Amino acid sequence: MDDNQLSFPWGNDNSAREETTGRAVVTRRQRGYQIYLSQGVRKASRRKEWSVTSQSVDGAYYTVRYVLGRFVCNCADFADRREPCKHIFAVEYFEGHEDNLPDVPQNGLPRKRDWETYNATKPWVESCAAELLLQLASVIEDPDPTRGHPPAPISELLFASVMRVYVRESGRDFCGDVLQRWVTTQRVSRRYHFNTLSAFMRRPAVGAILRELIRESSSPLANLGQRTIAVDSSGFTTSTSSTWYDVRFHRTRKRDYIKLHIAVDTATHIVTDAVVTESDGADTAQLPGLIRGSMKRVQLCDVVADKAYTGKPNYDVLTKLGLVPLIPPKDGMTGRGNRFMEQMFHAFRAEDPDVLSRYHQRSNVETVMFMIKQQFGDRVAARSKHGQINELLAKVLCHNLQCLVMATAELGIMPRFFRGDAGSAA
Repeated sequence: MDDNQLSFPWGNDNSAREETTGRAVVTRRQRGYQIYLSQGVRKASRRKEWSVTSQSVDGAYYTVRYVLGRFVCNCADFADRREPCKHIFAVEYFEGHEDNLPDVPQNGLPRKRDWETYNATKPWVESCAAELLLQLASVIEDPDPTRGHPPAPISELLFASVMRVYVRESGRDFCGDVLQRWVTTQRVSRRYHFNTLSAFMRRPAVGAILRELIRESSSPLANLGQRTIAVDSSGFTTSTSSTWYDVRFHRTRKRDYIKLHIAVDTATHIVTDAVVTESDGADTAQLPGLIRGSMKRVQLCDVVADKAYTGKPNYDVLTKLGLVPLIPPKDGMTGRGNRFMEQMFHAFRAEDPDVLSRYHQRSNVETVMFMIKQQFGDRVAARSKHGQINELLAKVLCHNLQCLVMATAELGIMPRFFRGDAGSAA
């Protein structure tokens, strides 16, 4: 098996898993539609021949021909079944056979959740998320060795630290039986002391690594076409407190909190970029960085945000990037200063149905915030500044891993990271 291909409990062949539900052909149509959206079909010089990009082998192509009134392909799937494969479906969409479109909207996801697949996948989410995390962390290079005892590999420390956040255990509890389980399965070389993991999460450089892994974990979305991104922020309480005085000089203790800013794909709930700031960090200042970070891996079309992000600088940045800003105006604004800003001002004031329906997708970022807090807690346990930032970014990465596992089961996407092409089908 290819080292870069993952093995999941339900198998890598979705047709075998779905033959009892009658969805095997629909899944092939979904994959063919993904190929079509990613511009993976090219018309050959011959009149009835097409070249279709392989989703599993870089640089490889399959040839689809129209012979005796039907399409034929030289792939193994067509040779075994003699029925239309995903490459044939991609050619049909390329040629404009709209009547053959599967039950998939423009965002590339099924309109209704397949609960049988969901229920079969849910018990395996943690183990599969660990496999995805191992693949993400495997590209991290260790610094040049120095004198003394060789340091622990960064990839192993990162894996152990993120999985500790995933299972929501304290450092002492995690470094016992839980970590021993990963040592037994040879995911890590040895059982690390809890102070080793705590010291690792206090490193300032770990935050940059986690943010890059969050971006990379969203890269399989690139094969699903252009995405709508919603931006928002929320607070997470910490274990530290600050002292303040009211007007009568009564001493009161108040729990500190830090702020998480995220950009979310509204269809899959995967976070495309994340930033952590102090509690007084302004929302509007984080929007350009979140969008530019998201565009490194994902194709964007619309950006949805609430009134906190309204302003001419943000509109100017988004329009220069070729994106449509769906941000409502604040009270008292006139809409002057930017052409798109003026259009959105009048559209929201007139309650344009199309604009409001697209703006309603912003509710998905609220859903993601709830998912993160519900699954991994709304409080960070670290006491140092960098430890709190890194722990919160680890929560976001854990959320993305969960979403990727479910997308793998429901869409047939096999995530491959740091390879130029963002994802492939099983």
